[in-house]
Amino acid sequence: MTLGVSEMDGPEGDEEVCSHRDVRIIADLNGSYKGFCASLVSLGVARVSDHGDLEWCGGNTNLVLLGDILMDRNPQGTKILLAVHALRKQAKQAGGDIRILAGNHERWAIHALLGIPMSLDAVDKAHAEADVRRHVGLKVDDPGYNDAF
Repeated sequence: MTLGVSEMDGPEGDEEVCSHRDVRIIADLNGSYKGFCASLVSLGVARVSDHGDLEWCGGNTNLVLLGDILMDRNPQGTKILLAVHALRKQAKQAGGDIRILAGNHERWAIHALLGIPMSLDAVDKAHAEADVRRHVGLKVDDPGYNDAF
């Protein structure tokens, strides 16, 4: 999902993000680098160079990534984060910025990497179950499908 907001009046205490003339928002990339690039280009904040590199062209625009960037659905989450790091340097030089807000998929990954047990609410649990089943190739009629959790 992508969204562009022009001349945004921000909430109290969030002047730094909202003081720029334009704010662009991308959500739920789910590890799709191709989707990330397409979103950046369609929002007019980056272009792809002749060498295939992303180049910031958003001027003083603030780009906000609303989580679910990581690779639990597509294996290119790390590539996205590296591209964000490079683009953020370019954006800051032009007076813009890129901000990332962690989503539930980032929260799951952080907990897993740190070995921290995590309780899931019903919606998170349903999404986690569907993701795991899809990755291991279980189908609803497979023996053991309901035993996976």
